Amino acid sequence: MPLINSWAEFKTICITRKALAIQFSEVDDRYIIIGPDKNGINWFMDLFKQIPNPADPGTMIPNPDAADFVANVMPTANGKIDNVQMDSDGAPMSRTKVAPSGWNFQFRGVEFATSTLSSVVNRDATNADLADATLKLYKADGTLITDQGVADTDCVKTQIDIEPPYDIYIAGGKLKFITQPSEDVRIAVIGVPDVPAQMGGSKHFVQNVNLRFIPAADGVNADGRAAKWLQYSATYHTNKIRFLLYHPAGHKMPIATFLELYKL
Repeated sequence: MPLINSWAEFKTICITRKALAIQFSEVDDRYIIIGPDKNGINWFMDLFKQIPNPADPGTMIPNPDAADFVANVMPTANGKIDNVQMDSDGAPMSRTKVAPSGWNFQFRGVEFATSTLSSVVNRDATNADLADATLKLYKADGTLITDQGVADTDCVKTQIDIEPPYDIYIAGGKLKFITQPSEDVRIAVIGVPDVPAQMGGSKHFVQNVNLRFIPAADGVNADGRAAKWLQYSATYHTNKIRFLLYHPAGHKMPIATFLELYKL
C-alpha cells in the first residue's frame, strides 16, 4: 500500500491521472483516504484536519488541504470501486475505450481509380480539397508514370499514401469497389512505410488480398480490434498509411478507402 504524505501529490496521482474511485473514513483528527488501484494496489494517506500554525508555534489551525478534500472530493467519494455503469434494469453496461479522453472518432474516406492520374477525391466537410493523399502510378520495372497515355498501357501498380497532418489513433479501415474484378487485383496496406521495420515502421496491415475473390458488396474490412497511436511527423512520416494495388497493365477500377480513426 503506497503511502503518500502530500494531498497535492495524492490528487495528482489518484484523481487527475488515474481517476480512481476515492474511498475514505473519518476518525477524530484526520481523514484516512484511499485510492484503490489495479492489481490490489491501494494509494493511502492520512489527511489531518488541523496543522501547526506557522505564525504561532504551539497552536493549531484548520488544514486548507482538508477543507479542499471536504468541499471537492468528499461529496463523490465512497462510490462503487468498480465504476461499472448500470442500466435501468440494474444490469451492467459495457463500454470499451480505444482512445484517450478528448479524442473524437472520424470515419474518413478517400477515393481514387487504378491506372488513373489525377483521380483522387479527398474532401473535408465543406467539400474543400484536402492535400494529404498522394497517388502514384508505376510500370512493371518500377518507373514512375507521369503521363496518362503511358498509364493506360503500362501501369501495373497503383499507390496512394494517406498522411493526415495531425496525430491519429487508427482503429481499422475498409476498401470498397463498385464491380468485382474478373482479373487478379491484389491489395496490400502498409503503415509507416518510410520507416524500416527494424525501427518500428513498415507494418503490414493487409497483405496479398485478391479482390477477384471478394464480392463488391463485401469489400475489404480490416479491424485491428484496438486503436494504434500514430504520431504525425513531417520529417519521418510516422502516421502515413500506404495502399498498394497490383493489377494487369492499364487496369482501371474505381476504389474508395475508409479509415476508422480518432483525432483531437
